[in-house]
Amino acid sequence: MPSTGVCWLKETVPPRIASGCCTSGVKMMGAMEMGVDRPGSDIRPGFDVATSSSCERSCRLDGACKAYTFVKPGIQGPSAKCWLKHAKPAKVANACCVSGVRIVDQPPRRTNSPATVID
Repeated sequence: MPSTGVCWLKETVPPRIASGCCTSGVKMMGAMEMGVDRPGSDIRPGFDVATSSSCERSCRLDGACKAYTFVKPGIQGPSAKCWLKHAKPAKVANACCVSGVRIVDQPPRRTNSPATVID
């Protein structure tokens, strides 16, 4: 089937349906919050990362992560730190940091269940 090049944005996440026509995805993270710290609710101690994007990616890949805070280099040591959160702590204005929150929980992964096919 030829591509139409049309993008359909959704307000909610509909059930998935297998189809060779389309590529779909779910936005999991909200916009980066520049100059925002979200102190507390740490899953584990902060770890070294290179960029705020890599910290956000770490949160996206960790099913327990509900939010993150990236602390710029030179604040908590020479390297930047990433703090993953098991909750969404309140925002605190602070130029040290970039934070973000998960806007949708990860759907459970199905390993042996095919998606519904519509003819």
